[in-house]
Parts: sequence; structure tokens; C-alpha cells
Amino acid sequence: MATIENYVDIAQACYARAGSAVDAPGEWTVQKWEWATWYGNGYQGGVFETRDEIIVGFSGTKGSLTTAPVSQNSGNIRIGVNVIPNMAGSAFAMVNWAKDNAFGRPISICGHSLGGGLAQVVGNWSGLPFISFNGPGMASHLKMSAFNLFKPQQMIRSALARNTSDTIGICFTVKGDFVGEFGSHVGHEIVVPKRGDNSHSLDAIISGIGMAKLRTSPRNFLSTWPAAPTGRERSRRVA
Repeated sequence: MATIENYVDIAQACYARAGSAVDAPGEWTVQKWEWATWYGNGYQGGVFETRDEIIVGFSGTKGSLTTAPVSQNSGNIRIGVNVIPNMAGSAFAMVNWAKDNAFGRPISICGHSLGGGLAQVVGNWSGLPFISFNGPGMASHLKMSAFNLFKPQQMIRSALARNTSDTIGICFTVKGDFVGEFGSHVGHEIVVPKRGDNSHSLDAIISGIGMAKLRTSPRNFLSTWPAAPTGRERSRRVA
């Protein structure tokens, strides 16, 4: 089973710059990838796999003129006014692709900042467990979207999804971080201490959680997180 450190590394890998290789951590490989572009909705992310499981990671705001500054920042503005950004649809589509190509392997989701907000939304829509790192709280956005007739696909997904408080997910936020403290979070929020001047980066998350806890399973933080497959279940997938 992936550790919290694996999720941090994958969230970081999702910030890859166009033209460079995606730095998949350790034994993980990239099964599918989508770059943020000027002409798209700003979504960037990938499907990372091992023999035993899959993690779908979403990028946060990249801010470079060679990526998608307008669409990504407009997504941030939408979140600020309680609207789910359009890129959530692309993130949801990538998760559905991962489901179709999982071959029985468990799937989970992660992201940092804007990507953490997407992880909460798509985790709720898909019913998959997620980890958000300093993402804005998206619970009210999901509740509002269930009545948004102007976005019928979002409306249907949110209306059919489980209650935001019952969604299996962990939201790590650094105390005092402006983005992480925005809104009400989906799933279970864990506030970690700020250790230094920076409160928003993934380094701040690492410092706040601590290396010993980073190397443990999400189940150490949330008892409802799915257990690792048994040896029999793993061998059945291989067969």
C-alpha cells in the first residue's frame, strides 16, 4: 500500500513542465498523462501505477506563461466564488480511464493546492479515496453544484455522490495557510503545524507531518481508508 510520502511525491510530480519527463517516484510509472495547455481548461495530471495499485494525481496552479496561466487562475477564481472549475470534468474523465484500465487494482487520488481541491471533488464524485495537500475546502462547492442548472454534468455527479462528510478522504492542511484554510473540506481534515516561513508548499506539508509519519499508510490517519489487498486478491489480479 502506498505511503503518505508516495502521495506527496506524486503530487509533486504532477507539476512537471512541458517538454520535460514526468518524474515518477520510485517503482511508480506513468500510465497516462495530460499536459495543461493554453487552449484547454487548465487541467494537468496523470495516472501513476505499480503492480499492485494506481494513484491518479492532479497538478496545482503552475503559473508559467508556457503552461495555462489564464485557465488555471480562472479556476482558482471560480473556487473563490463557490463554483467548481471546468477542469474537474477532465480530472473526472482521467479517473474513469484509470478505472477502465485498473484490472482490479485499487485506485486513489491526490493533489496539492488547486489539485487538492480537484481531488476532493473527484473523490466525492467517483467514490474513490483521496488525499488533498493544502487544497481549498470544496464541500460547499459540491453542495451548490448539485443545484447548478447551468452545469448539468456537475449537477448530476454531485447529486448522485455521497454526502461530503461521508466521503473517504484526508485533507492535510498547514496551520495558517490561506489556501488550506479556505472553505469546508470534504472527508477528514488534519491540520499540521507550520514549521518555518512557508506554509503552502509541499515542503511545508512534509515538515508539518514529519518524516516518520510520512512513511506510514493513510490508514494510520483514517481508519476507513481501504485496506491493502490480501495476497490472494493480488494473485487473482495477476492471474
